[in-house]
Amino acid sequence: MNKTLKHYILLVTLNVFVLPITLYLVFMHYKPEASEFCTLGDRFNCDIVNKSIYADFLGMPVAILGVITYFLLLIFAIRGKYKEQKKLLPYVLIFVFLGFLFSLRLTYIEAFVLRTWCLLCVIQQFVILFELIVLIHLWNITQKS
Repeated sequence: MNKTLKHYILLVTLNVFVLPITLYLVFMHYKPEASEFCTLGDRFNCDIVNKSIYADFLGMPVAILGVITYFLLLIFAIRGKYKEQKKLLPYVLIFVFLGFLFSLRLTYIEAFVLRTWCLLCVIQQFVILFELIVLIHLWNITQKS
């Protein structure tokens, strides 16, 4: 378990960091007026991204999907600090990989459809990539032991 503890601590840290960002994006999605906090001109505007037609998926704001995803990953990571997760790890890895693919779709929309970036969304996109890397490394360690 010692070999994997650092991974779980890192995952807890990442999810504690990103959860407030996703909660803020949910708040901003429903807030009628524009946000000045994340608007840095035409190229960087969270409101354009977060309130576009692409900000909903299956009738639910993408930001809420982010909250659910990072909350579930936080529970997994906290649990992993105290109990072996070898059986659950492949499913979490698939879940995060699908989340990463979804974030690639959102990145494409920001870059080539909306032509503006949400800095808070980009932070989340890097976090999900980093979590995927950590989980792949964790998977490799658990397969060797």
